[in-house]
Amino acid sequence: MQVLSDKQKPRAPQYFHNLFPGASVAASGKPIVRFGVANPTPHLVEDESDIQHFRMVFVKFMAEVRNMGYKHIHLFPAMPLSLAVELGRQLLPKVEPTIDVWDAQHGKFVQTLQLDFNHE
Repeated sequence: MQVLSDKQKPRAPQYFHNLFPGASVAASGKPIVRFGVANPTPHLVEDESDIQHFRMVFVKFMAEVRNMGYKHIHLFPAMPLSLAVELGRQLLPKVEPTIDVWDAQHGKFVQTLQLDFNHE
């Protein structure tokens, strides 16, 4: 796991290719990857350069997901609106896996959206 020092400004975001042992049980043994920053703050996105950094890291992350052959992913977003919009802008409909988007509602996760790019 990548850990940022307290002196580093968290950039928006960095990703950890990390399998969480306890989370695998909740996800029926499927791999879990956390894409985010170690210590998020309300000041995570301060200017355009933070969004550009997110774009660069997210595009690389999704390329890795596609190259690993995943056809279906589940997304549990907790992010600033500006980054959520940028995430949507960077999706490539002709090559992305199906993406189920989940939201925390009343103490449980509910599937709220499915992006089925149907490129088969």
